[in-house]
Amino acid sequence: QLKLEAIGFSVGQKLAERQTTARTPFADTLDAIKYVCKEFWMDTFLKQVDNLRTNHRGVFVLTDNRVRWLATLSPSARA
Repeated sequence: QLKLEAIGFSVGQKLAERQTTARTPFADTLDAIKYVCKEFWMDTFLKQVDNLRTNHRGVFVLTDNRVRWLATLSPSARA
């Protein structure tokens, strides 16, 4: 599971770097989260984030109930 997480992090980081090279740097964390929810997610998954929650202490949770890349995995493969 740790290897899969590392691969996911690396792929996400590369996608984000590729998509943000031409834009100005983010002013703060909220600007970065807005970018991820509005532009990055749409460009990457062709849909908007289903839900965004925060604890107002710097923790943001994005929910996507239908990630098309994972649609072919069986429930047992996700555990």
